[in-house]
Parts: sequence; C-alpha cells; structure tokens
Amino acid sequence: MKKQMQTHKATAQLTTRLTAQLTRAESAACAAHIAHTAQATQAAHATQIGQTACAALTAQAVRATQATKATQTTNTAFSASVRQALTKCELLQGLNLSPKNTMLKELKRGQITSDSINGRAACGLVVTGTIDVYNVAADGHEIRLSRLHAGDCFGLANLFGNASLKTVLKCHKNATVLFFSKQLLCNALQNDLALANRLLQFYCQKVDFLLLRIEHLTMHFASGKLSEYLLAQSASQTTVTLEMTKDELASQLGISRATLYRELKRLTKLGGIKVEKRTIVILRPQVLQDLASWDK
Repeated sequence: MKKQMQTHKATAQLTTRLTAQLTRAESAACAAHIAHTAQATQAAHATQIGQTACAALTAQAVRATQATKATQTTNTAFSASVRQALTKCELLQGLNLSPKNTMLKELKRGQITSDSINGRAACGLVVTGTIDVYNVAADGHEIRLSRLHAGDCFGLANLFGNASLKTVLKCHKNATVLFFSKQLLCNALQNDLALANRLLQFYCQKVDFLLLRIEHLTMHFASGKLSEYLLAQSASQTTVTLEMTKDELASQLGISRATLYRELKRLTKLGGIKVEKRTIVILRPQVLQDLASWDK
C-alpha cells in the first residue's frame, strides 16, 4: 500500500513537470508565431507603403517630364522663329537678345503699332508677317513708303533722338514682332564697332531709299513714276512680281488707281512691258528709262 502511494505520487509529480514543460513550449511557440505574424504584417505594410510612394513618385516624374517636353516644344518653336528672323537681319548679328530683355507681340491685320512698348522707346524686329510704313499727308492722304518683311527692323531712324517718328506702322498681314529696348542697342554700340558700322550702312541705305521716294513723289507725270518704280524693282532682272495690290501700288506712287491702270496699258502699247496678273515683264527697259528721264 505504501509502495503504491509512492508510485502514484511520483506519477503525479512527473505529470506536473511534463504539463509545465508542455505549457512553456506552447507559450514559446505561440509567442514566436505572434512575432513572425507581426513581422510579416509590418513587412507587407512597408511594401505597400513603398509601392504607393513609388507609384506617386513615378506619376510625379511622368508629369514633370510631360511638362518639360511641352515647355521645350514651345521654346523650340519660339526660338526657331526668332532665330530665323535674326539670321535674316544682318544689322542685329551679335546683339545679345534673349527672352529676358525682349517682348514678343502678336499683331492682327490692320492693327497700328509704334516704336514703343509699354511706354518705353523700343525697336522692333519683324519675325513673321508684313508691316506697312505709311506717311500721312496734311490732307489726310496715306502714302505707303515701304513694306517690312520678316528680318526687317523699325524704330532705328530716331535711335539717337527724342522726337517720335511721323510715320504710321500698320500691320498688312498678321504679324509677330520682337520688341527690344533702344537703350539696349545704344549700350551695345559703345563696345561693338562692327555693330556701329552696320548701323551706319543701314542709315546710308535709308537715305538713298528716301531720296528715291522723294524723286518718285515729285515726278509730275505718272508714267515717269511708274517707269522709275519698275526699273528700281527689276534691277538686273527682267520681271517684277508685285507683293501688293494695284490699289496699294497706286498709293505708294501717289497716283490714283485709274491712272495706274491707264499707265500700265500705255507702257504695254509702247512695247515696254507685259502684264501677267501680279507679274510685270520688262520687255524693253529703254522705253522705261526714256520716260523716267524725260520726267526729271
């Protein structure tokens, strides 16, 4: 009996120890599982955050790239048109012009402009389109002096004076003009001898042009005006392509439209020219020379 009690007691103690060990093992396993689950959850959360952040950065980068491409496209178009006009304008070669010290302005057909921008004296470079230069007589009659094309400048005649020009600048076709400060050009002239020489050549050409225009306007007979004009436009060529309407040509010559048509027919009958729409073929230059010299 006593021996059975001892065996029973030993069995109970062993059972207790095994139960305790099993409990500790289960607890450790449970804790490890919980820790592993927590780590996995944190990793998944971090991955999700990383993916979200990566997607946001990618989207931002795409938007930035698209904006940059759009800006580059705009700047490229702007720079190309301005560079092309500057290339045509020998006078302004080497002048430090940039978007920071210039202003690009769009003009509509018939719009009047001037050699100033925002109240400040400025020069203008025609980038696209055409602009007519008019002089208004005392009776209000407009006389077209010249037509400016891409690469031509205006606002230089009074560069060193304070008086405003009496001429009128009217947009003939939709045009784009690059305005820059006259002071900018004056400052550049102080250190650029080549630019100063080109400006003097420009003024000499303008004087010759104005003398010829005065000669045309003071001719008494329309035949002499028209002949002189055709000879000047043809130079060494045998054809003159009119870049204006007959009405505009009559205005430039200071004669009426009817007179212009009459003189064209007269020169055709004399065998001096042949009119083909806007092209005038010079058949006998001597006929035109005789009429032009006889009127002087």
